[in-house]
Amino acid sequence: MSRRWKNKVVVITGGARGLGLALAREFVTRGSKVAICSRNKDELSRAKADLLSIPDALGVFDMECDVSDAKQVEEFCKAAETALGPIDVLVNNAGAIQMGPYVSMTAEDHEEVQKGNLWGVINTCQYLAPKMIARRDGLIVNITSIGGIVPVPHLLPYTASKFGAYGFSTALYVELRKYGVHVLTVAPWLMRTGSYLNVLLKGKKLDEFKWFNFLANAPLVSMDTEKAVRKIVRAAESRRSILVLGWKAKASRLFFSLFPRMYLRFFSAVDRALPQPNAIHEPGAVQGKLLHINLPDHASKRAGDQAAGEFNQSFAKGGEK
Repeated sequence: MSRRWKNKVVVITGGARGLGLALAREFVTRGSKVAICSRNKDELSRAKADLLSIPDALGVFDMECDVSDAKQVEEFCKAAETALGPIDVLVNNAGAIQMGPYVSMTAEDHEEVQKGNLWGVINTCQYLAPKMIARRDGLIVNITSIGGIVPVPHLLPYTASKFGAYGFSTALYVELRKYGVHVLTVAPWLMRTGSYLNVLLKGKKLDEFKWFNFLANAPLVSMDTEKAVRKIVRAAESRRSILVLGWKAKASRLFFSLFPRMYLRFFSAVDRALPQPNAIHEPGAVQGKLLHINLPDHASKRAGDQAAGEFNQSFAKGGEK
């Protein structure tokens, strides 16, 4: 293990579950002090206990925080600094996925996803980047998505927010480099974190959830989370500027870059095969975990359930038809 992370203070947004929790475990194992935030108090409590159970854990701080709220972000970061010391590393991982046909989405859907996926990144950087600039040292890791590089049907609010986060992060690298602050932009393929339970669904919700479950959890389609975490940490150590995770993500980026018209026509055909909308500007959305009970028992669901248990994803107590 590299000594680079020993005694470093690492802030991870969305660190109570999924990829955020996996990254927190890795940093704690490498000797870092870690501060995590989430909007879910119960998940935070379980995550903190999980991290403190790691041998020789130096320090773990947790706090409820909605990263879309700049005031809450500032309060969280100040509390983390008081508890653990000056923040050396920021990992922006918090985010949400809204899924369904574009015509089903309302303006509020777009706004909510933008607030979490884009403004969450901007808010943490607004507070912490000036402190890193003043010290002329610091690392910012922004977890975006392959959906921030190539367009994906039925994920339009998510895709728009991740395109914004990818652009913000890569431009931030350009501007902060002269101050000694490094920015790593990560664009992963779908990985098995159990986060499919938290997707927000519109349109033919169960049909949407079925195909998303397959993409997010099937072992031959999705990525192994722990392997992805090790690659992210190695990229941070070697001061990479951009990390596209997974050969499928790399192939998609190359395809779109070289043959954009062909790519768009191909996915237009894919869109026609996807579930069609129920209504225009459909109100409300259903969380995946409420439909979980209705998924057929197959390999991708079992893989997703295993990942959900491993990475602290909460299952619903009941179900919804």
